[in-house]
Amino acid sequence: MNPSDAPDPAAALRPIAVKRLSAASWQDGARAAAQGRDNSLSAPILRLRSAAGHLEVLVEAREMRDLPALRIQAGHGQMRLLIGDESELEHFDVSQCYANLLQFNVDLRLGRIECSTSVVGLPPLFVIESSRGSAIAAPLRPDAGHGLPLEGLDLEAAADVLRWGHPIDGRTLAQNLRLAPVSAVVVLRDAGVAIVRAASAGWDSSQAPRDIASIIEEQMVVFARAAKRLDGRAAFMSLSGGLDSRTVAAATALGGRRIPCVTLALDHRSLDAKLAAAFCKTYALEHRIISTDAEFQRGLADRVVKSAGLTLGVSALAQSVDLFLYEQMGSGFRARISGNLGNQVGRGGVESLTASMQPNHLFSPQLQRALHERPTEPWYLKRMHSRGFAQALFTEEVNYWSIPNYVLGSAHAVQLTPYADRRLIQLAAELFANLQELRSPTVQSIRRRDLRHRLAGPPLEQSFQRSFLCNYDELGAKIAINWGWLARGGWSPSWLLAALPTVASAGLSKTAPVLNRLWRALPPVALADWPRLLREDLRDLTHDCLQSDAVRSSSLFDNSQITRLLQRHFSGAEPCFGTIARLLEVGMGCLIVARQA
Repeated sequence: MNPSDAPDPAAALRPIAVKRLSAASWQDGARAAAQGRDNSLSAPILRLRSAAGHLEVLVEAREMRDLPALRIQAGHGQMRLLIGDESELEHFDVSQCYANLLQFNVDLRLGRIECSTSVVGLPPLFVIESSRGSAIAAPLRPDAGHGLPLEGLDLEAAADVLRWGHPIDGRTLAQNLRLAPVSAVVVLRDAGVAIVRAASAGWDSSQAPRDIASIIEEQMVVFARAAKRLDGRAAFMSLSGGLDSRTVAAATALGGRRIPCVTLALDHRSLDAKLAAAFCKTYALEHRIISTDAEFQRGLADRVVKSAGLTLGVSALAQSVDLFLYEQMGSGFRARISGNLGNQVGRGGVESLTASMQPNHLFSPQLQRALHERPTEPWYLKRMHSRGFAQALFTEEVNYWSIPNYVLGSAHAVQLTPYADRRLIQLAAELFANLQELRSPTVQSIRRRDLRHRLAGPPLEQSFQRSFLCNYDELGAKIAINWGWLARGGWSPSWLLAALPTVASAGLSKTAPVLNRLWRALPPVALADWPRLLREDLRDLTHDCLQSDAVRSSSLFDNSQITRLLQRHFSGAEPCFGTIARLLEVGMGCLIVARQA
């Protein structure tokens, strides 16, 4: 062997960031069948088998140039792999949990994998267990090529989706597929999957109480550091007119970086698009508006099906918009920087307060009982009272709402955000403990906080984001946020006038959606006119899905009532967009689980 061809010991120990990992450990009788499969895989995916035990690992590299280093590690029998934001890594240690990073220690000699989950559950780590074996995977669910089937639809998860829009408590729409808990070490070996440690996330402050001003000051420092470390090469930034992404854009511009920005909008009248364009013009940043108009509507049904394939149906309609974004951006980008987690970390916000109520007669008796057990108030409120506001917010509300978006996004680009920082989350928890209104949150108090945020912004003295913009965003100081307020305080008269039609549109969409003609004359609030799209562009998909054999045999619905509902909805006799949308997403989950059984 030429000395220059010898494996580099240092390279064998260096952690490597990869796009995806999926690993399975079969029972003895199942491995022989699995070995008979076609093992050909297109680059840049490696299929690796353990020397001992029954472990198979699929690793998808981020780039072709990473393959030699991955092969070197595989040759040594020990691999150190990362999924998520590798810039967050301080030192490789699977007992250490980060805020947007998973660490995998893959031992191909012993047939064992250890993985640390993150403090907020992103990237997600999926666990599947069946009679044939077990598997773990991130950030997508385990690869179907392992031959481990999905074992039926989870009725409790379906009830979660119908009530709240997403499953909770680690459930997915498949009975034997779940999410690993946050802040845990997960082990996969011949014996199956074990959670060997589930510890505190490390952001519950044990320090003596500090004043809010000192917490805000440290938050600004930590946030600037987190933004600086993000890898902006081949990245684009999602920029809206809101506080979360504005603060990210200002922070990344501090070092003179010129990361191109992208705004999703229904059309040019969108207030978000106008605010983002004004900010980018001020900073001389490249800005692109991707309109979800005619081109988005073409091929929408196929896009919804693709989204459902990644999310198991959950949020498939909404995620088809993000899928369109990645299609439009093309393959020239490998990372997306966003304001994700900013809502929670910045001000203790939540994603939704609305529970969905559908007519009971549509469902089977079993599903009716499951829905009856679920309150119409947000599921996380009781947990915020019993476990503490910050713990429930960061370990559960963030996780369950974000999984579909994170999964779909990760199939196309690395998901980056400076809000995913352990210290920043710890500081946020410390700040929230000082706020009286967050000690006993109610639907009304959270709704008031959200309305105040949109109309006037969070209080300056309680917001590190506003303080950061006041200190570092001089160029954009006159460009409003949300519905016209300024980071330094007060409102911009010109931007407030521009926002008034959007405020009216938002109000009509909540209180008087029947005034369709007036609503459509106003600037759009949503990214798509879903009631119309569901009635027209997605009509055939909805019928085919909800009348399919898989759905009709799922024991979830009263099939005759579903047929009547579809007839009345699409005839215009009784429009019920919200119910149809939720039924479609659960129905698509039924189809996917049935196909992979």
